Amino acid sequence: MNFFSYLNTFLEKLKSQGLFRENKKEGKLNFILNDYLGLRHRKIELDKLYKLKENLFTSSASPLLGGYSNLKESFCNFLKYLYKKEVLLFNTGYAANLGCLSSLKHINSLTIFVDKLAHASIYDGILLSQKPFFRFRHNDMDHLEYLLKTYSKNYKYLYVVTESIFSMDGDISPIKDLLILKEKYNFVLHIDEAHAFGIYGKNLLGAFEKYKESIDIITITFGKALGSFGSAILSEKSFIDFLINTARSYIYSTHISNLNVFISYLNFLYIRKNRNLHKKLFKNIVYFKRKLKDIKIKSISNNPIQPIFLKDLFKSQKDFKDILEKLKKFKVQIGLIRPPTVPKGKERFRISLRADHSKKDIDELIDILRFLKE
Repeated sequence: MNFFSYLNTFLEKLKSQGLFRENKKEGKLNFILNDYLGLRHRKIELDKLYKLKENLFTSSASPLLGGYSNLKESFCNFLKYLYKKEVLLFNTGYAANLGCLSSLKHINSLTIFVDKLAHASIYDGILLSQKPFFRFRHNDMDHLEYLLKTYSKNYKYLYVVTESIFSMDGDISPIKDLLILKEKYNFVLHIDEAHAFGIYGKNLLGAFEKYKESIDIITITFGKALGSFGSAILSEKSFIDFLINTARSYIYSTHISNLNVFISYLNFLYIRKNRNLHKKLFKNIVYFKRKLKDIKIKSISNNPIQPIFLKDLFKSQKDFKDILEKLKKFKVQIGLIRPPTVPKGKERFRISLRADHSKKDIDELIDILRFLKE
């Protein structure tokens, strides 16, 4: 069997298990996208673009070669003012976490503690760091303390990484308990605010905005609530300088374009002045949860991410292929999340609610869930 024959056999096995992934065309009514405030279609005035006397569409090089534009420096300074932390721009949240965590390989006598349900970008960065790491049960602070107590004596530096709002369950880390443990064990705390930045906080800095001074490292992304593209790591100057010198996803990649930074900047200013989008989003969440209750389906989240577990939806085990075939009958797009993205037994529809969904849209989704439910 040659290489490509092996690949075909591998892919056929995935198809037979209903685990085959393929790119999809965006549907008219979509409950998959993380564009929580519906900004991806917001029109940007062209005259504002033309006034920029900088190359818009590509940076053409890594930031260490091409340099930071005045626009990027301005955006970073704005974020620095809000967070009281230094800022480093990356292309994506994945690249930010990958570069940040993999760079820890340069620090001697360090170990990492990570929430079991943390994002793949976090785990991939940890694996590349080649550092010993310990997974604590999801949001279980007693288990985290047990691990800290057991292993802290073996290492000089302890590094705890988790998310504020989790991308699959939509639940929130217990930040107050984390900070109590941080005080007790003196670890470095890294919080990924990807799904909270732009939505939560007085200044829309994230779910843990009021604790930002006690959090050592923060990841934010612009491809969700800001309807744009890009990300940033925020921390003390020494750590940002450390990343500039060690983060391979920063050093060896063409940098984010000025166009994306410009759109992120404008959209962030826009949503800070126009909070009606947030009101609409949270009204949609309340409405969706109420409609779910009407058809006797559980909701465990109060955030835009709404998981509907297959075990709660169906009385008997369902084949993924059968579910996907049924979904093809509808114009509505729903994310069916399967292993290995989630553990076996935790398969779910991941519903992503947005401010630009209407009640009619949500009613249509509820009708589909009612149809699928046995």
